[in-house]
Amino acid sequence: MTKLILNWNNAGTLNDIKKIDDQCAVYVFVYSGNPKRIIYVGTSTTQQQRWKDERGQLLDGLGTVFRVQENADIYDLMCYKDKGDPIEYYKKLASASPPILWVPITGEKINILNREDNYDVNWKSYISDFYIKHIEIWYSSVPTKEIAEIVETLLQCRISSKHMIGYYTDKQIRKGQTWLGQPEVMIKSQGLPDDLSACFVEM
Repeated sequence: MTKLILNWNNAGTLNDIKKIDDQCAVYVFVYSGNPKRIIYVGTSTTQQQRWKDERGQLLDGLGTVFRVQENADIYDLMCYKDKGDPIEYYKKLASASPPILWVPITGEKINILNREDNYDVNWKSYISDFYIKHIEIWYSSVPTKEIAEIVETLLQCRISSKHMIGYYTDKQIRKGQTWLGQPEVMIKSQGLPDDLSACFVEM
């Protein structure tokens, strides 16, 4: 059996995306705090357009954002360990003053966890002037889309499980959704192929 090796390459930041050739790849967004943390895992065969689209969604108020200080650990906010019920915890973040969590209704510039929140007042400048400049992009080519989805799911599940990263609705949580993304495939807890399960460094 051939072992899969992930070679991670930097593609700049969401504010300054490097030009790369499109390829089948797994990618991660990393908040460059202290320490650096993976905040999203995805797959794509058209990375340039995908990353530009995701940047555009953030700038338009259509993407999830945590308000975090430059050298802080963003997992202090994303993780619900020792913070009680995760759904209630994330609601408290969204209702803080100023709001710490922006979760838009799909396709609308409205915070689903705090409808009194105002994107233009509380978030627009933070995201454009600070947040996207601190989101690094890393990617690794993989042979096929199917393998990309397995790697994506493994990363999402392992990191969210280790650090207790949740989400804001029971319905999506039951589907495996976390702030790291939506798993694309169902993976049983036993029988993971060695060539995939052995290819990750500690994250």
